[in-house]
Amino acid sequence: MSSLHLFLNIAREKFHKACKYAQKNQPKQLDFGRDLAKFSKRQKKAVRLLLSGKVKFLLYGGALGGGKSYLLRWYAVLRLIIIYKKWGLRNVVGMLACEDYPSLKDRQLAKISREFPRWLGRMHGDHKDYGRCFILN
Repeated sequence: MSSLHLFLNIAREKFHKACKYAQKNQPKQLDFGRDLAKFSKRQKKAVRLLLSGKVKFLLYGGALGGGKSYLLRWYAVLRLIIIYKKWGLRNVVGMLACEDYPSLKDRQLAKISREFPRWLGRMHGDHKDYGRCFILN
């Protein structure tokens, strides 16, 4: 066997090993509800219902600390991602509202700053068009 053939066989073996390694070490698909939003079982059920198109309105109640505001924050992000994936639309404006601004700051804005990872977007203290807001990347 010539040195060229030997070289090609070694190169082929290394290539196949590298391919097998790459297949084994592929990053897993990110699951929004499990990996990013970390929805509870009840929240996952609500999201499934909302995304199914089978419900026009969803009543989601419960005691203090039951995850209602959390669900709203993360569902808003999910809807914006879906809008981008389905229609390719960027710069879509969404809104979370409360009965007054102090409640909005306490329930939503303060928690967005802590919960949403930096790679997801940027929190603006005083955006020229939207005031205090979070803008997705």
